Amino acid sequence: MKSHQLKTLALSAACLAIALTVTACNGERSNASNQTASPSPSEVAVTPPASESPSASPTGDNDLISAEGEYTGMMDGHSIEIMMNGQATPFQIDYDTADKVSDWEMGTRVKFQYTERELNVDGEQIKQLTIASIDKA
Repeated sequence: MKSHQLKTLALSAACLAIALTVTACNGERSNASNQTASPSPSEVAVTPPASESPSASPTGDNDLISAEGEYTGMMDGHSIEIMMNGQATPFQIDYDTADKVSDWEMGTRVKFQYTERELNVDGEQIKQLTIASIDKA
């Protein structure tokens, strides 16, 4: 199972690299034809790392929140899901955390700390939860 998760993580990283390359090339082409043009929404289609977002502005603070739950697995190369209070909750993670939890079994009890940010994305308020630290309970 660890091999499958590593392959998924590698594939996600490769897709992100290709998308970044294509986006950068499209941006150069449009900027060459019109120096004052801003990129269209289709040129900014790559999801940025959890720490930054070009179309989102944070409105909350980054105080650490402690919690416990049940690890249910990785959603993709930068997100995990944890059951908290009977609800599946997605969290953003960094590469070190992804490596740490990659071989954990579904249902593993965990203690963790996370931050919560309110983001304004195209006029819609979105909560972004990011794991700061996580360990088996």
